[in-house]
Amino acid sequence: MAPETHTFHFSVREATVTLQDISIIWALPIEGNLITGVDIKWTTQQWQNYCHQWLGFRPNENAFKHSRIKLSALLDWLLNNTCDDESPFNDVLQEARVCVMCIIGGILCPDATGNTVSLLHLRHMEIIDEERPSNWGTTVLVYLYRELCMASQRGKTNIGGAMQLLQIWAWSRIITLAPIPSNNAADLMPTVIDVENILPIPPYAARFLIILAQPDGPANEDGPA
Repeated sequence: MAPETHTFHFSVREATVTLQDISIIWALPIEGNLITGVDIKWTTQQWQNYCHQWLGFRPNENAFKHSRIKLSALLDWLLNNTCDDESPFNDVLQEARVCVMCIIGGILCPDATGNTVSLLHLRHMEIIDEERPSNWGTTVLVYLYRELCMASQRGKTNIGGAMQLLQIWAWSRIITLAPIPSNNAADLMPTVIDVENILPIPPYAARFLIILAQPDGPANEDGPA
């Protein structure tokens, strides 16, 4: 990979992950409010108060790493505190924020350790505006570029970023590596294309869920997976 252009060099051509890929594979918005910010030098008690206000609980001191919080603290709270039809609306919003933080730290923008998520993301969920969605597609792509560049440096052994998205992106370009339905697999979902018959309607990644969920497992063109 060339860090200057974030381009993968194949034997036949060059390719790179683009915003269009993000939109098609994961159906993330690539327009709207940009996710920006500056790291905040708060004390642990200040972060505890902030979490209590917007997430609905006060994590233990050992759950924090500066401005990051352990995913295990968020997951433990979700497992022991669930909303129902009678829950106040503010409680539902707080639980929704916890769920989104888990998705960000576990799938969209995981760090190299895979066990913490930045609380700076929470600042963009204080007010949930359905009319002006946040541009999470650009955020995911920028974070992936950053992690790929850092992982290419000498001495690096771990990598973060949206690896699931990168894998599906690679499957769409290196067909011999992609899983395909076995002979006994059920029919896939209908392939829906746009009005110009060029691109599949997002999310493209959803079709792989059906392939990988087959009882007898997926296969590639070289044999069983």
